[in-house]
Amino acid sequence: MMQGIMQRRQIGELQVRLRRVVRTAVVAVAITSVTITVGSQAASAAVVQTLAASVTGSGSVTVTWDQPTGANANDYSYTLYFRAGSVGGYTTRQIAAGTESTVLSGLTGGQSHEIRVTATPTSGSDAGREGCNIGGGACTAFLSSASTSVTAATTPTAPTITSVTAGNGQISVDFSPGATNGSEVSQYTASCGGVNATGTSSPVVVSALTNGIARSCTVTTGSNVGDSSASAASESVTPSTTPDAMDAPTVSGGNTSVSLTWTAVSATASIGGADPSVVDDGGSVITGYTVRLVLASDSSEVTTASALAGATTATVSGLTNGTAYKAQIRAANANGVGTYSSASAEFTPSAVVGTPSLAMQTQPGAALTGVALSGGARPVVNVGTAGVQVAAEVVSGASVSGTTAVTSDGSGLATFSNLIVTRGSTGAVQLRFTATGYNSVTSSAFTVTVSGGGTPGGGSVTTTTTTLPRAGSTPTTVPRARTTTTTIPRAGSATTVPQTATITVPRRLGIEVASLPQPTSRVAADATVALRARTLTVLVAPPVTTRIQTVTRYVITLRPVGGGRSVTRAVSVKRSKLVSQSFTNLKGGYRISVSAINKRGKVVGTWRTPRINVK
Repeated sequence: MMQGIMQRRQIGELQVRLRRVVRTAVVAVAITSVTITVGSQAASAAVVQTLAASVTGSGSVTVTWDQPTGANANDYSYTLYFRAGSVGGYTTRQIAAGTESTVLSGLTGGQSHEIRVTATPTSGSDAGREGCNIGGGACTAFLSSASTSVTAATTPTAPTITSVTAGNGQISVDFSPGATNGSEVSQYTASCGGVNATGTSSPVVVSALTNGIARSCTVTTGSNVGDSSASAASESVTPSTTPDAMDAPTVSGGNTSVSLTWTAVSATASIGGADPSVVDDGGSVITGYTVRLVLASDSSEVTTASALAGATTATVSGLTNGTAYKAQIRAANANGVGTYSSASAEFTPSAVVGTPSLAMQTQPGAALTGVALSGGARPVVNVGTAGVQVAAEVVSGASVSGTTAVTSDGSGLATFSNLIVTRGSTGAVQLRFTATGYNSVTSSAFTVTVSGGGTPGGGSVTTTTTTLPRAGSTPTTVPRARTTTTTIPRAGSATTVPQTATITVPRRLGIEVASLPQPTSRVAADATVALRARTLTVLVAPPVTTRIQTVTRYVITLRPVGGGRSVTRAVSVKRSKLVSQSFTNLKGGYRISVSAINKRGKVVGTWRTPRINVK
C-alpha cells in the first residue's frame, strides 16, 4: 500500500514538472512569435487613392481614382459601389485591372449620390479577396474603403411664360423659371417669331421687331449640362407705336371755311411691316384724325377739328374772311397721337363773288355777361330783303344764347332784341352773322363785363341712361321718340320717311352721358354726348331728307357752368356721315347746345343738355 502511495506521488511530481516545461515552451513560442512580427515588414491594406466624382453631362457623373500606394498598373481590379442618398443598398460595377475611371449615367438630377471604390488583388496569396493587399497581410474593411459624394444634374425644366407685353418694336417676355434639377443656370433665351434675346432673369426683352406683325414667344433655360426644352408658346401680340407723321393736307378756302382732303394712313400689316417710304399706322389701327388750323403769319393755333378713322375729307367753318391760314393733320391710334404734318399751302377764306352781303346796320354795344343786349346795344343786320333768316354766332371767346336767329322784316332789317352773350371773364367779343345765299358780316368788337360768378366745379360724372324702344315696346327711364315720321311737302302730295336711331357710341369715345331730346326727323335722326378721360364728344346723325329742309351744318357750343370761356364749333354735314365734335382737357360742369342750320341759313332746331360733370 505504501508502495502504491509513493508511485502516485512520483507521478504527481512528474505532471508538475511537465506543466512547467509546457509553460516555458509556450512562453518561448510566444516570445519567438513576437520577435518574428517585429522583425518583418508586413504589406499595408489596399486602398485606392484620390477618389473624385464630377458632373460631366445631363444625368452623368465621371468617377476617377488612383491605384493603391506602391501598386503596379495591373495589380488590382476594382469594384465601384454607388447609391442615391446615404441609406439603402448599393449598385455595383466591376472595373478591369488597369482602368482608373468610369462614367455613371441615368442619375437623377438634383440628387446626391454616395460612391465607394474597393481594390481586389489580381495575384498573390490573397488574389480575388476584395480590399486585400497584393503582398498579403492586412485587408481593408468595406466601410474603410475610399468614398466620396456628388450631386447629379439634368437639364432644367422648361420655364412658364406668365405674360407678354408688346411695345415699340419690341416684346417684353415675363416668365417663371423651371426647376434647375441640380444644374447651374447660365441664361434664359426668349424667342419671338425667330428673333432671339438672352437675359439672366425675367423679363427678357426681345427687340428689333417689325411693328404691325403679330408674334408669339417661347423661353428656354441654358445650363452647364444643356438647354431645357422650350416653354409653351405665348399668346400672339403685335408690337406697335404711334402713327407716322402724315403728308400735309390739300386745302381749298371757302366763305369763312376751308375744305380739306388727305391721304388715309396705310395699315402696317397690309404692307408687310413698317416701310420708311410709306406713311403707316405704326402697327395699330387708326382711331381718328385731328385737323389743326394756324395763322399763316405766326403759326399760332386758331382751332382744331376731329375726323373719324375712315374719313379723308373735312370742312372747318367759323373762319374769318380775308385772314390767311395754314392747315396740319395728324392721326391717332391706341398708342396715342402722331406728330402733326408739315403745314399745307396757305389759304384765305373769302366771300363768293357776285353773292349779296349782309351789312351791320347797328353795331352791338357793351353788355353784361348772361344779360340780353338791349336798347341801342342791340345788333341790327341789314339784309336788304324781307323774310331772310339771319343767324348770330360768336367769333371766339364767348357764347350766344337766347334768340340767335331772326328773320328780316319788311324793311330788310334783322333786329336781335333777345341775344345773350356769355363770357367767363370781362373782355372783347365779336359777333358773326350768316344767312344762306349771303356773304357773312362780322361786327366790331364790344365789351362784355363779368360782374361775379365762379369757376366750374368738380364732382362725379352724371350719366343719363336711355332705353331704346323696339317694335311693340315702350321706352323706359328717359322716354324719347327714337322712331318718328316726317311729312315732306311735294306738289300735291306728301311722303312719310321713317327716321330711326342710328348712333351707337364707339367704345373709344367712352360712355353716353347725355341724350339730347329727340329732335324732329327733318333736322336729325339722333343726337348724343359721350365722355371719356376728360373729353366730351357730341355725335349727331343727320336726317335722311333731301329737300328744302336739309340741314347743312350744326353749331355746337360748350358752356362752362358758373361762367368761363365758351367754345363754339360749326360742323358741316355730309350726307349719311355721322357728325362728330370733341372738346378736350375739360374739368368741371358743362352744358352743351346743338343748333341745326338748314341750307337757307335758318335755325330749325336747338337742343341743350343738362349739366354734365367732368372730373
